[in-house]
Amino acid sequence: MPLKALIDSEPIQSFDLAKEEWAALKIEYKQRELTMPCCGRTAIRGCKREAAKFWRLPAYNPYNTSFC
Repeated sequence: MPLKALIDSEPIQSFDLAKEEWAALKIEYKQRELTMPCCGRTAIRGCKREAAKFWRLPAYNPYNTSFC
């Protein structure tokens, strides 16, 4: 469960974001460049209940052979 990502090439850590900032990213992240720092692939915002904030890769694609 990655906690760090890059948004518009700036590092961002999910645990540093306030509840309001995390909610705003739900709307904004599709218009901005959100990537995983380890592989450079596109990331999306993940959330398991209110407490767990993290970044994840989009759904698995069997034709994409690069993994984090």
